[in-house]
Amino acid sequence: MDTHNKKEYYIINILIALFPISIIFGTLAININTILIIFFGVYLFKFSLFDSDDKFFKYVIIIFFSYIVLISFLNYFKFFNDGGLYYENFLKSIFFLRYLLLFFVINKIIEQNLFNIKYFYYICIITSFFLGIDLIIQYNFGKDIFGFVPKDGSETRRLAGFFNQEYVAGSYLQKFSLFAIFSLFFFKDLSKKKLILLFSITSIFFLICIFISGNRMPFLLFLLNLCALCFIEKKLLKSLLISFLSIIALILIILNTSMGKMINENLQVHFKNLFIQSKEILIQTKDVFLGKEQYKHDWVTFVESSKEEKKRFEEETKDKYLISSPHLRIFNAGVNTWKEKPVFGGGIKSFKINCEWKFNHSCAPHTHNYFIEVLADLGVIGLVFFLILFYYPLLKFIIVYIKDINYNLTINIRFIILPIFLIIFSEAFPIRSSGSFFSTQNASIIFLLLPMLLNFRNIFKTNIRL
Repeated sequence: MDTHNKKEYYIINILIALFPISIIFGTLAININTILIIFFGVYLFKFSLFDSDDKFFKYVIIIFFSYIVLISFLNYFKFFNDGGLYYENFLKSIFFLRYLLLFFVINKIIEQNLFNIKYFYYICIITSFFLGIDLIIQYNFGKDIFGFVPKDGSETRRLAGFFNQEYVAGSYLQKFSLFAIFSLFFFKDLSKKKLILLFSITSIFFLICIFISGNRMPFLLFLLNLCALCFIEKKLLKSLLISFLSIIALILIILNTSMGKMINENLQVHFKNLFIQSKEILIQTKDVFLGKEQYKHDWVTFVESSKEEKKRFEEETKDKYLISSPHLRIFNAGVNTWKEKPVFGGGIKSFKINCEWKFNHSCAPHTHNYFIEVLADLGVIGLVFFLILFYYPLLKFIIVYIKDINYNLTINIRFIILPIFLIIFSEAFPIRSSGSFFSTQNASIIFLLLPMLLNFRNIFKTNIRL
């Protein structure tokens, strides 16, 4: 490493570590942080920034981002003079390229063995515990440390903590609390039994915090992460399985016994309905794909629905849906929108433009599922590259981890990268509701962590003495 650049490398590591804090402060802070990382990366590496040890993934990600811009231009350019969302969405496809640069900057730093992951861990530990405690205070006293009160007062089913009226606390903890949990394994002097005990206690703490936040999908994804951990950490399978089953048992006891009275009744019903609705969604999904429409209704289409038209449509079709789940109606609308342009898609954020209100359809700014959104916006070709982006690093990690790392490195070292793997794994899980893949927050998290997962060997090497 060039001595002259030590300070610059330190600064860029700090900027990467500050990402969890920038997410708390919102879109503007995320964009500023992203631009600063890109600026320092370009300054330090110049054109060598785009050199990569993994040539295959390098070309895949460049083609994917280029394809987004090209398809958006081809779909929208003829409507540029009409105003509206067409020109705006094309510009968004251009600005989305900042995540390609973000990926290459972080990828280069890690390949050069200049990335210090401990700073990132420190920030995640602080913000996760602070948010967890803040949620508990808000749940018990009606307002959080900063005086923020839930929008619906005591009747609310969700809490936001210091996020105020933005209900993303559970999603934040589902991701970044993993770093707090796995940081326990950096204490080399603790015995295996003590580590597992502390791991279980910390996991239960954050699971409870996600539970009282009322964010149901992050709650399920957190449990999914624990299941994935049991699969890849076979040496600890017995201990982790006991911890996992203990957590499940605790949840069931809370929901179905007198202990549940300590919980806000609306919150309790909110999570009980999750299991009921999940069963209904599975049945209705099967019926939709098999064409078993239980109700007959004239399809109503509003090409550009106003709020009044949307309200009238919902009143006319009330209790006449085959699909009772709002999310599943959006998924159905997304799939049918994709069918209009199945190969190439309609361009970035085109679902909002092309979706039609009709029977068993609901329209929204996005499809609430990454895979359906990519299909609708980028078609089958875009989906192929999207799948490679996620599953190539995941499979590469799983194969190497299970066959090699699991046996050759101590638990303290190999657990460094596991939170990153679990976050990408849950983001890539196809059967889930989600925000938009093209949103600032989701895209920044994904393209921040993907190069870390792709270069996990370098992170092991750099942080071997952590």
